[in-house]
Amino acid sequence: MRKNQLIIFLWLMCWIARSQDYHICHPKDVRYSPRERYIDMHHLKLEIEPNAIKGEVNGLAILSFTPLWREVDSIWLDAVKFDVHSIKLNGKPVRFINADSGIAIFPHTLGRKEANYLEIKYRATPEKGMYFTGWDDPTGRGRKQIWTQGQGIDHRHWIPYYDEQHDKLTTEIVVYFDSRYKVVSNGILLSADTIRDKIKWHYLQNKPHPGYLIMIAVGDYNMYSSLYENEGRQLEFQEYMYPDVPGGETSTYRYSRFFMQKLEELLKVPYPWPGPYRQVPVADFIYGAMENTGAVIFAESLISDQYSESNVNYHQVNAHEMAHQWFGNLVTAWSARHHWLHESFATYFDLLSIQWLSGDHAFSNKIRESIHLIKAHEVKDNLPIAHSKAGNARHYQKGGVVLHMLRNLVGDEAFYKSLQVFLERYQFRNAHSDDLLYVFHEVTGRDLQWFWDQWFYGSGMPVMTFSHRVVADTKGKHLALYFNQKNINRIDSKKLFRLHFDVEIVSSKRRIITPVTVSNASDTIRIFVDKDEDIWMVNPDPGKRQLIEWVNLNENALAITKHSENAFDRVFAYQHAQKVFKVSDLEFFRDEKDSDILAMWAKAIGKNIMNPIVWNFFNKVESDKVKFAALVNTDGNFWRLRSEGELLEFANSHECQLKFLVYLLAISARPERLEFYKKVIQIPEKFTLQKMRLLIAITEYNINKSNENIRNIASFASTEFRGAIRAEAMEFLTSIDYRTDELINICVHALGHYDRTLPLAAAGYLKKVAETQYKELIQKELKKYEKIWPEWKIKKAYRLLEA
Repeated sequence: MRKNQLIIFLWLMCWIARSQDYHICHPKDVRYSPRERYIDMHHLKLEIEPNAIKGEVNGLAILSFTPLWREVDSIWLDAVKFDVHSIKLNGKPVRFINADSGIAIFPHTLGRKEANYLEIKYRATPEKGMYFTGWDDPTGRGRKQIWTQGQGIDHRHWIPYYDEQHDKLTTEIVVYFDSRYKVVSNGILLSADTIRDKIKWHYLQNKPHPGYLIMIAVGDYNMYSSLYENEGRQLEFQEYMYPDVPGGETSTYRYSRFFMQKLEELLKVPYPWPGPYRQVPVADFIYGAMENTGAVIFAESLISDQYSESNVNYHQVNAHEMAHQWFGNLVTAWSARHHWLHESFATYFDLLSIQWLSGDHAFSNKIRESIHLIKAHEVKDNLPIAHSKAGNARHYQKGGVVLHMLRNLVGDEAFYKSLQVFLERYQFRNAHSDDLLYVFHEVTGRDLQWFWDQWFYGSGMPVMTFSHRVVADTKGKHLALYFNQKNINRIDSKKLFRLHFDVEIVSSKRRIITPVTVSNASDTIRIFVDKDEDIWMVNPDPGKRQLIEWVNLNENALAITKHSENAFDRVFAYQHAQKVFKVSDLEFFRDEKDSDILAMWAKAIGKNIMNPIVWNFFNKVESDKVKFAALVNTDGNFWRLRSEGELLEFANSHECQLKFLVYLLAISARPERLEFYKKVIQIPEKFTLQKMRLLIAITEYNINKSNENIRNIASFASTEFRGAIRAEAMEFLTSIDYRTDELINICVHALGHYDRTLPLAAAGYLKKVAETQYKELIQKELKKYEKIWPEWKIKKAYRLLEA
């Protein structure tokens, strides 16, 4: 009963708060603050020798520390299911208890600020944090690698230490491993000494950083070194690439030095870390990339070459992870609640990289794509950006867009000066969201508390309707702008937003950009005009870069399409015009020269592109990007009525994505000519084109269900391909009930994969065939791996099959 009374009381307090100022109670953040700590870690020297076949690590960790604010008689270190051989404190054995989640150490009482060091000899079999790929592959075709991923708190599976981001330390990593492979880690490479058939790699990161940013990558790589110079300073770039992807280093890392230059110019804070800046791809990485201090790991799916760069590349991710070297690595959030200080800024700069490389229209387009993702989250719950559970769309996309709005509000000079002060003041330290706010107060002299409350500590986003009309009265003639807003978040529906943006106006006499402020449910803004002045167009938020969902633009859409100077806005407005397409709409872009903008128009026109007049217009544009955008909107029926030669002309390109689309359209239009098209339109069998090649294989099978075609699809399930590709192949083979002993063996092995998608696809296939005579074969294969795999992997395999 008392519990029910408490719930009613809390609900009443929230309701009263809402009725007074429209503020609501946001869900409690259990990770608002980090764990309390009683010691301050200074340095970690970690010597490890991985056993790749068994998936285990033998290590010696030497951790120096001091008690913080009181005497300490017990120490807790995070260490998940370690086999601890011995622990010494200051050179002498010390009593400890080894639990599944960590190690409790009981020294004599240690005095405050007293320097100490622990030596821990151990063995770990990490389920997370460190990943072993390819070593147990029975076919020998998979890449043999070891790599790590520490964020958020996964390094505790192979490193015994205090695994939280608010205690920074310097690190020293020593790895003994097979001399046939390269070992990459953070900081300065002190030595690489050959000891019989192994190399002892010794790295030092002598600037304090969070432990989750420690990294190791082991594999067969070529390393490409180059120097970057800026204002008399030199920085070495070490960029790693697979030997079997020739030219991959050139296209994958094409803009690395350019991005570094832009970041240093804007932030006025030089790249802060010792040693080369390293970047290394790994197989089946669990995320897109990770910003480990001075040594970025990224998914091999982002590798590009001359065949794939325009389709899939590392460029935007490259800018994102590089920005983290300042935001997240140099200045680190105090707790998970302030995680946006990492990801929102990294996203801000990766959005900027699109503007740097492709122009304003591409930048605006990416902003609107981000807003589309944000909307889906804002209607679900009322979590603010500054919340540990806010989710990727808020920490990344929403925070990135909001930071662009903040820059527009205070101006470029004040914005970047504030960032410079923030980075210099909190370098190698931890910071709160309010620390950044106070720096902006200090630099700009403006009260921006409302902006933080509205965007970082508050939820939702505005949905805005807009209209205008010209009004003449006794005081003269004026243009009235009508804005109506509501919050997209139903929970916080009464919250209104204070918004600052420009309005573009075109009249018979002038073109002006005027700033406006909107803060009420309904706002009217009046602009005086001449008696003989006709208003042709009013365009709110040129570039559409505000976090606003614009609706009901019908009244203004066609006028914006005709008159706006902003190329993106013309396309955006046309898409919102809700009009029936007419051939005369070609006039909106007939004189457009920019191929990127024409590609946007092709997308906006959609299937109407198959109108003969419209098609003839786009067919004359000499741009692979425009050709691809146009072809996407055609189908097999369209090409059955046109000449085969016209379609094949599109394949005379080095752009593999375009050749791929031409091939699919050709075999769709004339399936009987499949073998001919296969010879004429040759898609290179390159590592970077795996997704494309699998889609072709499936399409060919659907046309011609031959044994050769099905064996081709089955080959994509093997270990030489990426996990996502293998999973897609397995799912298709399950759907057509294809069964072979080899595929069963491959799927049993895939059950032990650390990723989620591939083991689920493998289990789905095996559970289907287990209903037949193959059940005994599956059990036999699993027994083989019980002798190799660690216990957690065996349990996972059986759990998947039983689910």
